[in-house]
Amino acid sequence: MNWKVKFTTLTIVILIVISVYLVSQKEIEPPPATLNIDGKEQISGIGSYCWRDTWRALCVDMIGMPTAYEPLIASSPFTAHLRLPLQESPYELQFNIAQVTEQDEINFGARDWRWWRTSEGGRFTLPLKPEPDIELSLKPGLYVLSIYAWWKEEGSVSYGFLVKVLANGMAHTTPGSPVNQTLPSNDTRPTIISVQPDFGAIGTKVVITGTGFTAKDNNVAFRLEPENSSNPFKIGYINNLVSRNGRIIEFVVPELLGACAFPLPENVACPDIGLNFKPGTHTYPVFIVNQNGTSNSVNFIVSR
Repeated sequence: MNWKVKFTTLTIVILIVISVYLVSQKEIEPPPATLNIDGKEQISGIGSYCWRDTWRALCVDMIGMPTAYEPLIASSPFTAHLRLPLQESPYELQFNIAQVTEQDEINFGARDWRWWRTSEGGRFTLPLKPEPDIELSLKPGLYVLSIYAWWKEEGSVSYGFLVKVLANGMAHTTPGSPVNQTLPSNDTRPTIISVQPDFGAIGTKVVITGTGFTAKDNNVAFRLEPENSSNPFKIGYINNLVSRNGRIIEFVVPELLGACAFPLPENVACPDIGLNFKPGTHTYPVFIVNQNGTSNSVNFIVSR
């Protein structure tokens, strides 16, 4: 091999090494999501995340939630169309709404975003697809809409959007409550706000946050069959769960479910049988039954 060939080969190797080095120094960051309301689109701020590419992974913990500088304008009720950056469906997708004021804004103008201190209310579960719709009914004000998405291969990320709700067309509902999560008219009736996590195998510990839970005799109900099923035992229960503050119930996904919700009416006997989850991975509507009534349902994925 003559010196010209050697020089050319060495040059190519050096260029490859430099290219690899430059790529390795480039910060890993998830692509942004977008939110569309009434034909107007906003690009998200990117909050805390753990993301990976082919060779590397990076976790970043942000102080506050970043959003675009100018809010999207909406009249309540309204539909917000979320578009995630990946075509594949996420494994987990949730959102939280926080009403904010000027006092909640953090004086930190990085990347031309606005940064907000937001309270963590209940997280609401969204359909696991790349472009879900979010139906909202909010009182007038400024809101930060936080989206949490997790893909098994790429990682997890929090996205921030800024929405300003005007007074006209306002629906009189609780701030931050989605239209499709109807709150009961009776304040004592149980209501599920969030389920963490909303998936798991047998033995997974789960925390349900909500209202209207009783100190004892709460039943977590899994709808095992469709409502029109002829199976008399289409609902299985985890019985005798306590709630110390009326807002949190904890349970472990069991191998077998009970056939009845307790306490039973007088002169009613419950069959002494155990009900199984279906083999494989399935989605079950979950709700709370106690002496205050029956709650709304939230989907939960069980792997067995």
